[in-house]
Amino acid sequence: MANVAKEILASGLACKATKVFMLKLFFYLHLAGLGLLAVGAYLLFGVENTTRGVNGVLSVAIFFGLGLLLIAPYSVIKTISWMQNDRR
Repeated sequence: MANVAKEILASGLACKATKVFMLKLFFYLHLAGLGLLAVGAYLLFGVENTTRGVNGVLSVAIFFGLGLLLIAPYSVIKTISWMQNDRR
């Protein structure tokens, strides 16, 4: 499935509106990831009793993990779009 998407993007069959939509989607996911990181940092440093139990540590780890997972793809997509614009 991923190879088909790469071939479509490489052949230029995907319209520019789709690329802009995907870039905006990844940007909003990036912002959501930053929000999850902020919640994780608040739970870790702001609330004193949160990390005393296993559930507190698990919730902090989940917020940090999901935040980092959502942040990661945006920089890759943005770099690929810059490289494609430089080629033209």
